[in-house]
Amino acid sequence: MLINFAYEGLLTVECDCLQLDGHRVTNLVNVDKTKRAKGFLADRFIKPPANITFTFKCNVDITKVILLPRVGSQKSSGFEIFKVFKNQTIVSIAQSVIHDQCERVEFSRQVAGENTVRFCSDRAGERVRQLRVRIFKTSGSTVPALGGLEIWGRPSSNVPEHIKNEIIDLWKSIILRGPNDQKDRSVSEDTVASLPPTDTRRVLRQEVVVPEEFVDPISCEIMTIPMTLPSGNIVDLSTLEKFYVAETKLGRGRSDPFTGVLFSEQSKPVAAVSLKARLDKFLLENCDDPRIKVLPRTLGKKLVAPWSSYSSTNTSANQQIFRGESSNRTAQSVDQLLTDCLEGLPSYIDETPPSSKKLKVGCAKCLDPSSSNSDTFFKLPCQHTVCRKCLCVMRQNSSALCRECDQPFGFESIERHHV
Repeated sequence: MLINFAYEGLLTVECDCLQLDGHRVTNLVNVDKTKRAKGFLADRFIKPPANITFTFKCNVDITKVILLPRVGSQKSSGFEIFKVFKNQTIVSIAQSVIHDQCERVEFSRQVAGENTVRFCSDRAGERVRQLRVRIFKTSGSTVPALGGLEIWGRPSSNVPEHIKNEIIDLWKSIILRGPNDQKDRSVSEDTVASLPPTDTRRVLRQEVVVPEEFVDPISCEIMTIPMTLPSGNIVDLSTLEKFYVAETKLGRGRSDPFTGVLFSEQSKPVAAVSLKARLDKFLLENCDDPRIKVLPRTLGKKLVAPWSSYSSTNTSANQQIFRGESSNRTAQSVDQLLTDCLEGLPSYIDETPPSSKKLKVGCAKCLDPSSSNSDTFFKLPCQHTVCRKCLCVMRQNSSALCRECDQPFGFESIERHHV
């Protein structure tokens, strides 16, 4: 019976480089489905190579190793697998460099299909106590990443019988409890045949593949409220708020995380409405997936009726009033969302020409209609305006008196009026 040894309890794992918080190397073998889905990411300043070493509880005859190279927008493209001996001597078993479109690479004793690399020899995977996966190349300038891992094999022939039984019992308990790597459910025929029919159906369920457009490029998690930045990138609102807090602590204003350009009224984040609609449809269709269940709600909390509505004798009337208030609030929230989304867009139904909305400003002294064509006016303290020509004449004659209201003024209190 083939066993996937990539679970805690069947092996231990360690890495020789610093890892990003929330994406530790232990996620690769974690039984918890949520943590396992996060995968492994090296820290932001780490460059290849990165070595991940797996130590088994006993000698294992490895049949195949499956690697998922992507975590969000981070992707590894070069892998090499080593067999480690007790004296720390390492022997290469297989090596592969994948292309950008490849989302899965398999190292196996026999070539079974596309993106499959054969071991250097048929006996290269026998009696392995330590297995090392080296990431020696990444796509672009990304950090070493590993989204998932499967190590299929069986205990070696020299392993005592009681240890074999212990490992098999542990593997069966993991399957019956619900394996956390959905791809483990496409197990070998021997494994499926050893399970009851109900557990077999559960094992063969397919993995929910999250489209890349739904994943935040910064946090590498599924977005809930996508926001389009002026730079064209799309991030989650929670990620943007965390960035604001970090920038505020450093004394900086709100800016684009990718370009560093400060936001303004004309250049600011807006809600990605079309992406939000597709995202909500995807979350609704896959709401049973454990990774989807842990996502926060984006439509607000359920409305709770006040205690007074339960104390009334007219229950049906109160329910109707309560539903009416809830629908009104929902309508108001929808109107507010539409207003926020459409704010700043040009209007094509406004009948009033823009030129007619401009207030006509004239000179209060000369009352010359031709002066309204001038763009240079000055505002007196009495809020009347005069043109530049009349103001120069008044300055030469030392006449500080408004022609419109006959109020005196000081020349130092005159302000430029921008039309």
